[in-house]
Amino acid sequence: MNNDILTLYGKAEFVWLNEPDTKFDPAGKYKVDLKVTEKEATPVIALIKEGLAKQPQPKNHNLPYTKQSDGTYIFKMKSKFKPKLWDKDQHELDPNLYIWKDSTMWVQFKLNLYKSPIAVGVTLYMNNVQIDNLVKGSSQNGACPFPKRSGSALPGPEKAVAL
Repeated sequence: MNNDILTLYGKAEFVWLNEPDTKFDPAGKYKVDLKVTEKEATPVIALIKEGLAKQPQPKNHNLPYTKQSDGTYIFKMKSKFKPKLWDKDQHELDPNLYIWKDSTMWVQFKLNLYKSPIAVGVTLYMNNVQIDNLVKGSSQNGACPFPKRSGSALPGPEKAVAL
């Protein structure tokens, strides 16, 4: 596989760019699942398949992408280091700014081929991120996300919202 830095453009589906996800790794990983068009995905998939084709058995492959029913692809990228965040005008973003799902972005990454006794696969190691359209939010920092209310009446069945 080549050692070039590649770039993909897409919409964030799962975002851990501001703080590491520690659910399965106490050290944490910065991650993004990037939804990209087939046109954007095709050259990267070709590089991945080219690298995997050169590998001996086993034929089990762990791929860093999945094809969606709408024809798009989700690429999973990660890093143990916090990526630098930039806006589309090349200004560095506040590292405390929370980036949420549906933000559109370019993500720089490297392909890394790995081998294990039962499979070969590819990991996409994220470098920098440039935000095109930012959807921002807040971590709430333990604060209540609801307004202060008076009264204690529960809504009746006619006011309940169906899920």
